[in-house]
Amino acid sequence: MNGCPNATGNNSANPQFCLLMSKISFAEFPPGDRALDRAGIRLSYLWRHGRLPDLDDPKLFTEWVQYRKLYDRDPRMPALADKVAVKAWVAARLGPSWVIPTLWNGAALPTESVWPLPFVVKARHGCNQSRFVFDDKADWLGIMRDAERWMKSQYGSWLSERLYRDIPRGLLVEPFCRRRSDAAGGLQILCVRRTGGICSGASGTRG
Repeated sequence: MNGCPNATGNNSANPQFCLLMSKISFAEFPPGDRALDRAGIRLSYLWRHGRLPDLDDPKLFTEWVQYRKLYDRDPRMPALADKVAVKAWVAARLGPSWVIPTLWNGAALPTESVWPLPFVVKARHGCNQSRFVFDDKADWLGIMRDAERWMKSQYGSWLSERLYRDIPRGLLVEPFCRRRSDAAGGLQILCVRRTGGICSGASGTRG
């Protein structure tokens, strides 16, 4: 299990909810069966927002996100969510200057960090799985333990984000390209509809 965020949005575990969701496995259901996904989405949405989502006629942005998780099976999505594979896709369309270089990628971190400071360690197959290294005081053994845990987990199962199961598990290291105070931030462009090739949605920073 990846960490289960609590109702306030952080990553502290909710043992009862995590135990319930950990009993659900994609392997027990064929890919085309949405009954499990629908139940899981409704349960997690109720737990987070205090109400059930309207998955048949979504109106709120948060409902549209759940709707897409339930019905969008675009085969391109795993490659676009793969933090390693997506770089070639972006470079081919926008140019290599738009891509943060990869210093290393693999399945297990070395016993000592060997990259220029500062840098970021990430899981290629998940979300909110990253550690920032700004100086030699970083707890490298702790970072290695986190990375091992990421490699053992199938991210996205408890939130019915099926696309993550098709991304190879792996780790990557990138240079940290912003100010240290911006470590938790990041630009997001959130698209829920397309009309005439135009994406309508919202953009903002994540913190």
